[in-house]
Amino acid sequence: MAIKRPKPEEIVVKLQQVEVLMGHPYLNPGNEAMQITYELHPRSSVRCDAATLVDQRKVANIDGLLNLSLRWTREFKAEYSKQKDVLLNRARHGSEQHGFSEGK
Repeated sequence: MAIKRPKPEEIVVKLQQVEVLMGHPYLNPGNEAMQITYELHPRSSVRCDAATLVDQRKVANIDGLLNLSLRWTREFKAEYSKQKDVLLNRARHGSEQHGFSEGK
């Protein structure tokens, strides 16, 4: 039984198919490609940035697709507000326990 040798153009097509598969996000995850940047001033926000210049396009695409920066900013502001309220309540209740009140 003779082994059939592929034609050169068949090899090129197979290699192109492999390249396409290797570029697929399922086989090329971006779990170390992005980093989160918190901006507290002038406005509180969270940005999704690329860890390297090579991954900049990939991170921009996934951020645009899933709205990560907007979601994380919304969650960050909600948690920040909640923690700020907790601290203000503790400060108010703590000063009332010691006989102090605001404005005196």
